[in-house]
Amino acid sequence: MYNTFVTAVALEAISWKYYILFVVLNLVYAGAWYVFGVETGGRTLEELNEVFESKWPPTASRQKSGSARRASDGLAEEQF
Repeated sequence: MYNTFVTAVALEAISWKYYILFVVLNLVYAGAWYVFGVETGGRTLEELNEVFESKWPPTASRQKSGSARRASDGLAEEQF
């Protein structure tokens, strides 16, 4: 709905300057996602439970998961 209604009105009102606004807003959204987003890929449910029960989940999600830590320590079993 945003693109349908807002973009048409904004392009009429401020023309090419809307593209600058669009880029700036996307950079703000990317920064907010980096700060507040939680990485959930490649983790078990138990690891995700630990992440979401931590004091600040976005920071906890950036730390190595238990399986990645074991693999880097050379303790992971080979999977076929």
